[in-house]
Amino acid sequence: MKRFTEKYKRIIVFALCFMIAFPAMGFMTGCGDRTTVLKVYNWGEYIADGVDSMDVISEFETWYEEKTGESIRVEYSMFDTNETMYTQIANKRADYDVVCPSDYTVQKMLTNDLLLPLGDDEFDEVWADAFSDEDPETYGLDEGEEITYRNIMRPSLTELVATYDEGWSTGGVVYSVPYMWGTFGLLYDLPEIESLGGSAEDMNSWEALFGSKYSGHIYMKNSVRDAYASANIYNYTDMLRELSDNWTNYGEEYHALLAQCMNYPNDETIASAEKTLKDQKKHLYAYESDEGKEDLKNGKSAAALGFVWSCDAGYVIGMEENTGLWYTVPVEGTNVWVDSMCIPKYAGNVKAAKYFIAFLNMYNVAYENMYWVGAATPVASAAEDIVEEINDPRSLYVSELEEEGMTAEEAIEEWDALVLDALSDSETASESYDALSEYVYFIDKYLEYHDDCTDESDCDCDWHAYARMYSECLYPSDGHVDRAAIMTDFAEKNIDIVRMFTRVKAG
Repeated sequence: MKRFTEKYKRIIVFALCFMIAFPAMGFMTGCGDRTTVLKVYNWGEYIADGVDSMDVISEFETWYEEKTGESIRVEYSMFDTNETMYTQIANKRADYDVVCPSDYTVQKMLTNDLLLPLGDDEFDEVWADAFSDEDPETYGLDEGEEITYRNIMRPSLTELVATYDEGWSTGGVVYSVPYMWGTFGLLYDLPEIESLGGSAEDMNSWEALFGSKYSGHIYMKNSVRDAYASANIYNYTDMLRELSDNWTNYGEEYHALLAQCMNYPNDETIASAEKTLKDQKKHLYAYESDEGKEDLKNGKSAAALGFVWSCDAGYVIGMEENTGLWYTVPVEGTNVWVDSMCIPKYAGNVKAAKYFIAFLNMYNVAYENMYWVGAATPVASAAEDIVEEINDPRSLYVSELEEEGMTAEEAIEEWDALVLDALSDSETASESYDALSEYVYFIDKYLEYHDDCTDESDCDCDWHAYARMYSECLYPSDGHVDRAAIMTDFAEKNIDIVRMFTRVKAG
């Protein structure tokens, strides 16, 4: 298990870098030697940038030259929607080398022949070179076992990815490698919910979002696809409950209906979603595109809950400024979203692109990216280590002291002494607090519930409940994945759904 030496508290940086001001740099084609430039087109705030973290871009430039003997300069540009990115590739033929589309957009780009293959012999050779110095055991593999892009990832994730990139299930060529993934669900301020006469149990159902109990206190995501999908999951609650034996057995029939709720729109499902969303609008505080999570964190609005992607929830919960924030996936079902790295058809530096995608999946890079972004890395061992560190920080401290020659009992005694000192008014209390904070993500919450905490991963104290919630937000549990499906491209029906949502918001 790798040590993380700091809690990666992200700072909102208003002037991220000059690439934001000059995104058109990514559109320049045929300028200079393209073998020395890698053009990456990614979402905003979606890669560790050196603020309390690894600077992934800078590290890649150094690593690439060490690996290949060739210098590289990364031009990093950002987009705000899949549609913006798609237009640049499909219509303007921008020569980006790496792009990061979401699942349904990968499917659309494949349908329209806009992606180059990744799972070919050349990519295999690049991957083998990239991982030649890596220890297979770091990735949960046996000593001497080959590290591949298939065996470092969680099987349940690759099964979902195969929904739109079938090479992941057939063993054939793939066109995408997952970069980040997660769920959608509800982010809520528990003290505010309780002040409104509600409870955490209410958040286990989409009724909290679409019902009237929290009228005037609900943020709804201004996203046509997610609005349509969540409304239909809510509309099919009774059938989904029956097929899951009252939320206890999420089998094939349940998954078939869940996928149908989110995909394959027709006139009937579009009309029913429209009615539900119009009814919901009467109870909303507001629609929001990105500001809702910040408002919930800061308590700057009347909203007490909102529809969010898990990456946004993980981002604001991880800031620790409001430890009353919780995230949950309702029992009726959720979408697993996957953002993947791909190489567009018009890429000018395919070699460097393949090395970059491999680099992102190396343990240390995946580990730091996951903490910084607040979403799940597909590299299972890195994600599992982070979950273990969040849920059982004492074990991390003990294992480090054992490596230095202490017995487990001695290390536990030292940990307990630090905790007691941090809780005291002694002159060294702040030093003990700082020492603990390197291991405990939510240190104030941990100390608050210390009397009830047994420091075991299965402890039922309030701190461990919060830690488990946060780690499941970052890295979806089996329970979350069991009640999830992938949203696919709506194809020709997309325009009908867009018009429906426009009517909802205008009404």
